[in-house]
Amino acid sequence: MRYTLVVEKNYRGVTVSDSVVVFTGMGGGDCGFRFEVGKRFIVYGVTGDAIASDYASRYPLSGPNIFRTNICFRTRAYDDEEDRALDELK
Repeated sequence: MRYTLVVEKNYRGVTVSDSVVVFTGMGGGDCGFRFEVGKRFIVYGVTGDAIASDYASRYPLSGPNIFRTNICFRTRAYDDEEDRALDELK
């Protein structure tokens, strides 16, 4: 799945623009994360440089503001406590 997300806050990593492209699996056995339109999320992701070469060869996953995530990366619906914890790590 390919999602375009509007960035409200950046906790760590590269500087992002107003939106980013996030790739994830379809769900089920591939651990894909399902984003829902209109909801907020805290996204843990990796950039194209950190994506396995076999995966990257099948998908255009490199470039500015392109990330990959899945349920194993801790990506989740927005949570105030998670937001505060991440701010403390800055």
